[in-house]
Amino acid sequence: MEPAAPATALGALISGRYRLGPRIGAGGHGAVFAATHIWTGRPVAVKLLLPTAAASPIALERFLREARVTGELRHPNVVDVLDMGMDGDRAFLVLELLRGETLADRLARGPLAPAEVFAVMAPILRALAALHAIDVVHRDVKPDNVFLSVDTDGSVVPKLLDFGISKRLDGASDRVTQTGGLVGTPDYMSPEQVEGERVGPASDQWSVGVVMFEALAGRRPYPEGALAKVLAAIATKPPARLADLEGEVPDDLARLVDRTLSRDPAARFESVGALLAALEAVADAHGWTERDVPAVEARAVPEAPASRAVDAHAETASIEAASTEAASIEAAQLEPTPAERPTRRRPSPLAWAVGAIVGGLIVVGAWLATQPDAPPPTTLEPPPLASVPPPAEPDATEEAPRLNEATPAPLPAAEAPTPASPTEPAATRRARRAPSRATAPAREATAPEDPAPDEPPTAQAADEAAPAATGANGAPIIVD
Repeated sequence: MEPAAPATALGALISGRYRLGPRIGAGGHGAVFAATHIWTGRPVAVKLLLPTAAASPIALERFLREARVTGELRHPNVVDVLDMGMDGDRAFLVLELLRGETLADRLARGPLAPAEVFAVMAPILRALAALHAIDVVHRDVKPDNVFLSVDTDGSVVPKLLDFGISKRLDGASDRVTQTGGLVGTPDYMSPEQVEGERVGPASDQWSVGVVMFEALAGRRPYPEGALAKVLAAIATKPPARLADLEGEVPDDLARLVDRTLSRDPAARFESVGALLAALEAVADAHGWTERDVPAVEARAVPEAPASRAVDAHAETASIEAASTEAASIEAAQLEPTPAERPTRRRPSPLAWAVGAIVGGLIVVGAWLATQPDAPPPTTLEPPPLASVPPPAEPDATEEAPRLNEATPAPLPAAEAPTPASPTEPAATRRARRAPSRATAPAREATAPEDPAPDEPPTAQAADEAAPAATGANGAPIIVD
């Protein structure tokens, strides 16, 4: 059985039915992957809570809040959440897979025309009005959370994303967004949000004003800089006025945007619905329609990890205790696909083993070549059998001869050797003598078994006498 793939690996199976594809976005608490429902074949986006955030109850609550809020909304201009659950110890959300780009990506190529700003922001204001109707504020409206989705018929549908740090206004206990906590994206925070006060729908209206200002002017109402300077400027200084900037922004649209950026929440529009009605009145006066959407680069889902250009569901990087916005990506990145990975042949384990054995034999052979040749064992030539006198019968009263006395045993009459020729080779004489030794009767050992001085040393004695093979450091060399 093959081991299970890591939860973020390409091809991993989530909850037994969602097959992960490439990663298409990531943020402070989650990473988003293109995926496919294995039963229906429907393309979806799966957002997984990062392991670094999974241990935090607050991060888990924020992660799951998006599913609950969007499930309650069911709005055409809000990204749809299709499923949610736990895969082992990790939470996941299943969202509709969008094609297109974020408003932030579009603004990176330049500001929008006033008619395009109307076509993008009118649907977003409707989504916010529906959100406020269920007593929830978004608290993180920004270009990264506005997605320009390209539908199957080619039409562009703006959608509001990421409800992870939204807040309910019904008085229910909210342990993850208590009053006094600094939560949101600093450049788009309202003054009351920066000061840690209780926020309401008027705070979302301020954020919409910052987005519209940036889309029309190409910059934000407060100068960009260090986090502390941005927060201090929002808390203490008035923003730049769009009406004071040179450009082709109509005066009535500029006044509308400047009103949404009033430092006093009460000086803004009564509601997001009232702001939408005022924006539609300006559009009617200039002949703008919601079909005047900007051109969108409808990118398909990439085959490999891509940049934020297709990050349709990027997780909000919440600002806690005046910390900077961070996109903390888990260490485990996607592995490149086999087509991208350079192929390289690796030696097999058998080749490693053969190489090691050959190398060892070479080393041992080199060492043996440096050792002096051992002298060959001395072979004592036995006397001719004809010159050996016949043995005398031992006397019972005499002491048995010692084993180190080379007294030949009597030969049976049937096997009596014939006299050897003076020219008979020594090897023939040894062969003729071998049967006599095999049939000699055993003698009782009455003394230490010292080898006879005239007999050749045995193999065991030669081994004991030979020096042990040692390496350069004195360690014995063992060859299997």
